Amino acid sequence: MKNGLFCLLLFCCPTHLLAQPDVKVIRHDSLKRELGRTKSDTLRVLIYEQLMGVSPQRKAVIDYGQQGFNLAKQIHFDRGAIQCGNKLGFMLVELDYYKAIPILMETKQLAEKLEDPQALLTTILYLGYAYNKFDFQKAQYYYTMARQLVEKDHIPESVTPISRILGQFYYNWNVLDSALFYSKKAYQQGQQANISPNVLNKLYDVQFGKIYYKMKQPDLAMRYFRRAIASATGNPNGQVYEGLAMIFRDRQQLDSARYYAKKSLAIQQERNETIYIIQTATLLFELYQASNPAEALKYHLLATATKDSLKTQEKVRQAEKAAYEDREREAATQRRFKAAELDYQNRLKLYALVGLLGIAILVAYFLYRANRQNRKLEAQRLRQLETEFEQKLADTEMMTLRAQMNPHFIFNCLNSIKLYTLQNKADKASEYLTKFARLIRLVLENSRSERVPLQNELEALQLYIELEAMRFKQKVQFMIQVASEIDQQYVQIPPLLLQPYVENAIWHGLMHKAEGGFVQINVCQSTDHLLHVEITDDGVGRERARALKSKSAGMHKSFGMQVTADRIRMINQLHNVQTQAQVVDLVATDGEPLGTKVVLDIPI
Repeated sequence: MKNGLFCLLLFCCPTHLLAQPDVKVIRHDSLKRELGRTKSDTLRVLIYEQLMGVSPQRKAVIDYGQQGFNLAKQIHFDRGAIQCGNKLGFMLVELDYYKAIPILMETKQLAEKLEDPQALLTTILYLGYAYNKFDFQKAQYYYTMARQLVEKDHIPESVTPISRILGQFYYNWNVLDSALFYSKKAYQQGQQANISPNVLNKLYDVQFGKIYYKMKQPDLAMRYFRRAIASATGNPNGQVYEGLAMIFRDRQQLDSARYYAKKSLAIQQERNETIYIIQTATLLFELYQASNPAEALKYHLLATATKDSLKTQEKVRQAEKAAYEDREREAATQRRFKAAELDYQNRLKLYALVGLLGIAILVAYFLYRANRQNRKLEAQRLRQLETEFEQKLADTEMMTLRAQMNPHFIFNCLNSIKLYTLQNKADKASEYLTKFARLIRLVLENSRSERVPLQNELEALQLYIELEAMRFKQKVQFMIQVASEIDQQYVQIPPLLLQPYVENAIWHGLMHKAEGGFVQINVCQSTDHLLHVEITDDGVGRERARALKSKSAGMHKSFGMQVTADRIRMINQLHNVQTQAQVVDLVATDGEPLGTKVVLDIPI
């Protein structure tokens, strides 16, 4: 069963096993001398890889591969590690497949890192071959992965005969429909590649004959077996004669069956094909059992002796498998421990974040409480001032109103951060906290000035909308457009003047729609001394918002919009200007509300 796959996979392996013996010895000695002279670790890896191809002994091949693989990993020479790892893994499959699998897994990771499809395909095929020894499901997984990689990267069958490999694999596991499908596919691909019919027959006739025989189609099987004999140069595959012998046995043509079985056995003994020797010797025992007991006994003893040898090998295999499985369980336990440790560290980070959030909330609360007390004291002091201090009174009221905006932002943002934290979304909480910190910084900086650059105001506004969009799971879409002729650093406006209108559009207009909505802010300069701002939303409109009368909306209206109206009044009084705000209901031709537009004309 293994010989077919071994030969096919050898086709995928570089021709390091195919050199003539004398040439290999000469080349081996030359490379050993070069290895002793070179000082470069990279060159040493490449020499180890070449030595694997010319070494006369398998043990030496494995030693060279292990040294090259370890050195390449040590110096981070990924390409060399892949070359040595693939060859080493392939050689180990036949000896210690439980050692081959970890090496091939590591090589696979390196090939994926380098995005080398041919190296990755070779590694995946060797992994399939290794698991084919004991685990059909995992072998099928890797062979299927190899087929998908061939199709994705358009690797030709002449480079990697994946269909032929799959056909042999499924035949070995007695999945005959799949074996026939992939064998036919490989044959057709050979025809499309203009391979001569005689070559294709040599490659596929034996396989087709074996599949059709197992599928209970002896006539088709015999046709392929006879064509395989006719197209063979020298002795054909012993399985051809064994197949013919089984067909004649089924037809009770015993003389022909014995004839072909003996020819098959002779070829298999010459090639030391252990499994096939057992099968053919057992077949000859059955064929002679009735007519010639002495001859039957001879073949029975041959089959028994070969089986004993095979059982010894199988015991060794089972011990290797058990050792490999023990190591796999230990590795899985280590992975679980590491996962538990990582989970513990993540919980610690989350607890730290929650603690910081609690401290931030407490600080915000005391700031708000102190701010409110300060406003009360300031109002009492202002009421005691005389009429001649009206200008100073106006200045103080403006500072109070600006300070009033800070806790408004803080409570909105901290509630969102708290929600993310309670939902264990640490990454979202961290992102939200970063934007929140930048926004608070801008608000605090802008609050110190009566006017701020338009660019600063729009940056704070964008941060606010992004925070609301994250809070409401991207239900809020927005766009800010500024006319190209406006110098945003030069033009200055009162701070935090636009944000309450955008907030009102989101809370009153968009949040009453299940799918959310869109807010657009357009800024242009209608005259040299007048900035024209339009804030448009596609929400439910003011009438619908008033009908809903949500507690949240009412709170936002009283705290945000009223403060903004007071600020505009005080700005106009203090600076003797006419800042105007107008709210327009957008209505469709059929009377359905389309949203709301706020138009602001701000002197500059």
